[in-house]
Amino acid sequence: MQEVILAILQFGLMASTIDLMFVQGMNIPISYLSFFKERPTLLLRSLLAVIVLVPIAALFVIFLVRPSQDVSVGLAILAACPAAPMMLVNIPKAGGEPRFVTSLHLSLGLLSLITTPVILELMADALNFRASISPLAIAGQVSVSLIIPVCIGILFYAKFPGVTDIIRKPLAIIGQIISFLMIGIILLTNYHFLLQMDLRSYIAMALMVIIALGIGNFLAPPQPEERTAMALESAARHPGLAFLIASLNFPLEKALPVLIPYLFIFAIISILYVQFKKKMTHFISLRA
Repeated sequence: MQEVILAILQFGLMASTIDLMFVQGMNIPISYLSFFKERPTLLLRSLLAVIVLVPIAALFVIFLVRPSQDVSVGLAILAACPAAPMMLVNIPKAGGEPRFVTSLHLSLGLLSLITTPVILELMADALNFRASISPLAIAGQVSVSLIIPVCIGILFYAKFPGVTDIIRKPLAIIGQIISFLMIGIILLTNYHFLLQMDLRSYIAMALMVIIALGIGNFLAPPQPEERTAMALESAARHPGLAFLIASLNFPLEKALPVLIPYLFIFAIISILYVQFKKKMTHFISLRA
């Protein structure tokens, strides 16, 4: 029964993600894709933050807090998995610069074919565990959940802008309903994972998110929209890719208890961060 529920959840989450990525693509002009052409230094700083400094921060947190081995491995896997698909939708809603988010997100998705196996191998050596994934498996996950639907949406918007205006909202509503339904089922069927996690593990997860947000915020340009975008992109991890790596290398009963609490912690801290940034921006505008 659990395997049936898991299969339904995986299908539902993938279907809603593809739908919402296609809808998001229909909001993206092709010109957004050339954002880094005039700002290559920003691209390098962004890549440094997301795929170099965040994994280093994860190791720092693990050695500092010393959570259980399962949690340490879970954090290491998450650190190797950038470009969470839904952040392409959520970051602009949180005030992130949409051109920056689009270009960075797609760049991270493409580069993950190389960076994820390399970072995973380095993290495994540092923490003395064994885990691997082939670039082909990563390509399947990232292309289906991010690259293909977004690119199709961008092309569809460019070719059929009138049709796009008609179908965008209904498709977005359908995707959001499926997504909320799947998340509700996950919380109802797996809430015990939140209760069984010890305090040390929660501290490690929270520190990783906070430090990752700080890395992105510090390395970003001074514009609030770009700081928000890089901070959230740095802290967000691709749950589908992380789950794929975990399920290929470990039993599911070890993968889910780490992934679900981390997503819960990330959601809470990222919301607090966005609210704080909005209040600070409003305060500064009043002072000006």
